[in-house]
Amino acid sequence: SKDKSLFGGHDLELPAAEHESYNLRAMSKAASSTSPRLRIYTLGGFQVFKEGNLLQGFASDNTRLLLAYLAVEPPRPHRREHLAAMFWPDAPPKDARTNLRWILSNLRKTIGDSNTNSAPVILTTRQSIQCNPEADLWVDTAEFASCAAISPPDIENLEQAVSLYRGEFLSGLHPRNSLPLDEWLLVERETLVHTLVETLQILIQAYIRQGKDQKALPHARSVVKIEPWQEQGHRQLMHLLNTTGQRNAALVQYQRCADILSQTLGVTPEKTTTELYQRILTSESDTARSRSFALPAPPTPLIGRQEEIKLVRKYLSDPNCRLLTITGPGGIGKTRLALEIAHLQHAQFRDGVVFIPLGNVSSPQGLIPSIAGALNFTFAQNRNLSSQLWAYLQTQQSLL
Repeated sequence: SKDKSLFGGHDLELPAAEHESYNLRAMSKAASSTSPRLRIYTLGGFQVFKEGNLLQGFASDNTRLLLAYLAVEPPRPHRREHLAAMFWPDAPPKDARTNLRWILSNLRKTIGDSNTNSAPVILTTRQSIQCNPEADLWVDTAEFASCAAISPPDIENLEQAVSLYRGEFLSGLHPRNSLPLDEWLLVERETLVHTLVETLQILIQAYIRQGKDQKALPHARSVVKIEPWQEQGHRQLMHLLNTTGQRNAALVQYQRCADILSQTLGVTPEKTTTELYQRILTSESDTARSRSFALPAPPTPLIGRQEEIKLVRKYLSDPNCRLLTITGPGGIGKTRLALEIAHLQHAQFRDGVVFIPLGNVSSPQGLIPSIAGALNFTFAQNRNLSSQLWAYLQTQQSLL
């Protein structure tokens, strides 16, 4: 299926012989140990370090904004008249160009671009200005985006991305009467926040899959702080508070969610959120509900397949593996192997292992009701079935 990449899927081809070899893929990561000559920090404020020393000589916020703009934007030539109009939209064109030349001179002097043997950071012509793609330069937003985009994602890089986000993009810098600069800042800030939230959600799910709810908890708090109007984040935080033994805090979080929704949107919590609150209130904690649904009795003893069992358990312990497919000819023992794994792994999934037979499902429309039936999940009327089931499964740590 083309969709397997969305879930970090693996295919396991089950061989007919016990000792056939396997073609396994491995990913390797390489990191440079060299430190760039110039490091630009834009998240949580603006700072520039040259060879480890903080640079202090920027004459104005516009000088800092010019360097940030050139460093963050893709490395391409920017027309001088465009930059002048962007920074001083209300000034006469000649005055705007003069202002640009002045802050450019201050910028190049401050970063030492004119008296170095290495590649300059800023390239200029009479018509354009740009950041040099060959310069020995590191920018936190580029590193943040790179760590967040690594595929398949891993916890180390996700944590690195989150740690790089120290605060709002270019916090504390204020353009002077420039609507174009204000708009650029707004778009960049929204894009970076969106990437941060996505990264936090992937990281939270990775920790939950590993049974490390305590490590997921601070990231869930961050999501709610960033997007307090999103109920999914509140449900996730309530769930994690409950599973880490903080039942009262989970109940308080529901009240906070209700207050925020009432004050900002004039609405009450969704039914899914209220149902989670009621389960916690009646002490039906997610930890206490840990269970394995009835699994079919194995029809035959399992002989051999130790290598396959080891490989499948390895995949299931990987937080990037959300979908695992066992393939092979009919009658070779795929279901028997899956049942064996289910019995061996049930303790690793807080909300149990669920066997969902699909032999009688004749169309895609029958898939969601079959899954819901196996989970004993009841749908609410007049609401999208797949959305309800998805919202419920997001609170679970199960093997289906």
